Amino acid sequence: MRAAVERPAEEQSSVKDLKSKPRRKQNASSAPPSQTNKNWMAKWEREQEERQDRRRRNIDV
Repeated sequence: MRAAVERPAEEQSSVKDLKSKPRRKQNASSAPPSQTNKNWMAKWEREQEERQDRRRRNIDV
């Protein structure tokens, strides 16, 4: 019985917390964060490959 009485108070406090927090600003790109992260990872991997290529060229020369 006590748990049933406490639960609404917890729900109310969580709703208040959600309302009091300012909304997060949307990313400059309209893509969802997961897509942005994939794009970032792809870019990072390309840059890593370019760095490795430069290192190989420096060793070869």
